[in-house]
Amino acid sequence: MASWLDGVRAAGAVRRAQRALAYGEAAAAVEETTRARDLRPRWLEAVLWHAVALGEAGRVEEAASAFEQARGLRPGSPVVALWHGRLLIDQERFDDARAVLEAGSGGGTANLHLPCYLALATWLSDPTGDGADALDELERLWPQGGDGLAGRFLLEIEARFPGGPGTDFPASPEPPRTLVERIERWRVRRLVGRARKLHATGKPERAADMLERAAMIRPPDDEAAELAVLARRDAATRRRERLEADPHDVDLRLDAAEDLLEIGLPREALEVLEPTAEAIEKLDPHRLTWRAVHAVLLGRVLLDRDAPDEAVGPLERARELWPLEVEPAYYLGVAHLRAGRRTAARRCFIATCAMDHSLLDVRVHEYRAAG
Repeated sequence: MASWLDGVRAAGAVRRAQRALAYGEAAAAVEETTRARDLRPRWLEAVLWHAVALGEAGRVEEAASAFEQARGLRPGSPVVALWHGRLLIDQERFDDARAVLEAGSGGGTANLHLPCYLALATWLSDPTGDGADALDELERLWPQGGDGLAGRFLLEIEARFPGGPGTDFPASPEPPRTLVERIERWRVRRLVGRARKLHATGKPERAADMLERAAMIRPPDDEAAELAVLARRDAATRRRERLEADPHDVDLRLDAAEDLLEIGLPREALEVLEPTAEAIEKLDPHRLTWRAVHAVLLGRVLLDRDAPDEAVGPLERARELWPLEVEPAYYLGVAHLRAGRRTAARRCFIATCAMDHSLLDVRVHEYRAAG
């Protein structure tokens, strides 16, 4: 009876640890997995999740020892190799991760996630090469590897090319290879053509919106990117003129600030944003969208001014207000990464990819174009 009860208690502790890890509460996860391991010291799941929790808590040597213990309970286990390899990748020990993952690949039991992380470790362990083969393998495999793999991949791309989608890369010169790509190019050409006409007829706001829709389908070429800057600039000018007549229009103020950010004028964007919080309090302090957009834009301004630590506060507020939107999670990940907090950045990017995989697709496309 005692043994059965110990098993039930240990299983409950592991489940609580998994929930704690999902919320980034590594210390609580260590406590729960310690309890589970003490109750059932030879249960692989308790030992394995204890190793994972220790790794997330930054207790690297203890985690390595726990992984060795797990490996002793089940030699050659691909699951143990997978989790150990993921931890080593997060510690930037890419050669060690590759060795562990390769050893686990011969474990017999099929594990679709393991080759995904092996491809990632292979790509990261060769900083001098272009990693084309590993990149091909990653693109093929990451739907199987889930949001965790996608988030780690996005983390590495952001670390190499900071700034966000569409801001750091030249347009892709390669011709469309598939029917889907040809259709995408056709849709983008139509949207850009309509935007050009709108801009020429004095409707820069609508032109900027049209170009943003086009950029969501495919990264813009040089001509479209130049048109987008012109449209944003003219839209910002018109909105700022309208703000002089109606300074309490919150939507207009937020749109003007975003336009200024998009054309690389963070100081001017901050000037437009400064009265916004007071205006929201006067007009409708319970309008969550206003408050969330204001917080995201303020965070982006601080990122553009190279103040990532200061950007974290408003971006965390935006995420609380807008938990299902991609932008707060993505820019919060960027802020953590630029401040040197890779673990926190990884969690944000995993959440970002869980909400929208297309961001990673855009970054991969841009990364290839840059190469």
